[in-house]
Amino acid sequence: MLQLIDTLYAHLLTWLLITIATSWLIFIIWRHLQQKNQNPLVELVNSILPQTQCEKCGYSGCLPYAYAITQGEEINKCPPGGDATISWLAELLNQPAVPLNLKHGNIKPREVATIREAECIGCTKCIDACPVDAIIGGPKLMHTVIQSECSGCELCINPCPVDCIDMIPLFTYYPVGGQSATDLLKQQHRGEHWLQRYKYRINRLEKDRAKPLSLRRDKNALKEEDNGLKPFSRIKARKEIAAAVARVEARRHQTSQNTEQPAENE
Repeated sequence: MLQLIDTLYAHLLTWLLITIATSWLIFIIWRHLQQKNQNPLVELVNSILPQTQCEKCGYSGCLPYAYAITQGEEINKCPPGGDATISWLAELLNQPAVPLNLKHGNIKPREVATIREAECIGCTKCIDACPVDAIIGGPKLMHTVIQSECSGCELCINPCPVDCIDMIPLFTYYPVGGQSATDLLKQQHRGEHWLQRYKYRINRLEKDRAKPLSLRRDKNALKEEDNGLKPFSRIKARKEIAAAVARVEARRHQTSQNTEQPAENE
């Protein structure tokens, strides 16, 4: 009798495990099919977004925002895209076109970053922040922006410790007004270029992280390199940045005093 009960229990347990495994497999297949069916819409929405990767919408890039839009997120959170992008998204998703949410920024002509090179201290913070690798330079060396590759995301401004980065407007086409097929193609062409640079940067960073520690560059080493420069030391860089900021502040204070003295003499 006990042997029969054990046999039944074993059969029930086997069927239970099979049922759970089957249910889980069905769920995985259903989820995969759902994502596969949704990907084309996400890709369509992402192709309309300007691909500046500026994060002004509140997401970490254009693709996460595109996915959120397909899940019901508002379509008016992209200042670089302007009213035109809102109109194109509204037409695609069969939604009413609403004004831009000004909490995320204002509509303005496309701008690119420029570095006042005489004030640059070579801290590389702007290079790390640029999502499209449009800034070149090295530790303790002057940086410069490749303006033809700059997406105007403005992510390099805040990290700069000496505030030597400005945004300058470009006198080129930028979609601010109504929608048109030609305007959309122009924005998509620019967006595809910036998206490729963004993907290249992500792949580069992933490859660098995948390298064994023994092959990675030791930034804290003090030995001389082949070019005669010492490897980048983060601790030393912080001290040099703080000293550079202090020099800039002192220079600004001295300039303000010099401008005030003639006024007092008059």
